[in-house]
Amino acid sequence: QELAGAGDTREWLARFDSLLTVRLVDGGIGAAWAYPRDAARYARSNPTFVSDPRAMGVQPLKSEKVNRGFSLPEPFSSRLRALLAVGNARDAIVPIIARIDSTKTPRSVKLQLMFVDGRASKVMWTGNIEAHYDGGPAVAADSLAAAVARLFVQH
Repeated sequence: QELAGAGDTREWLARFDSLLTVRLVDGGIGAAWAYPRDAARYARSNPTFVSDPRAMGVQPLKSEKVNRGFSLPEPFSSRLRALLAVGNARDAIVPIIARIDSTKTPRSVKLQLMFVDGRASKVMWTGNIEAHYDGGPAVAADSLAAAVARLFVQH
């Protein structure tokens, strides 16, 4: 949803989405899940019902007060529920904000990530995933995608 610490936000987020999808599919999840490209397709196919999945309004979820059982705020809750309904799903993994820190060695990238029950509008899990990398922002996206994928598949 958001990126701090790098120049071209949309390009970086699209790269991260693509790399994460590849790592999850290669890890064996395959068609059992819907991926970011599917969410974008749902929005294009149903523009009056589904909002842009890259602009869901996650700002209130960046708070330290958000934890398990937290009720998802509006308009995020309604937007997510519509997206999940079109995809015939209940739960979603929601990346909130990625933060790149290239001032330290090794460089690091952190992602605030949530697992949510969209129908109940509740946070089921929230945490921060961190990856270290050497190189530029593109390498940061790949390192972070690998770290997130390890939560769900073994590589």
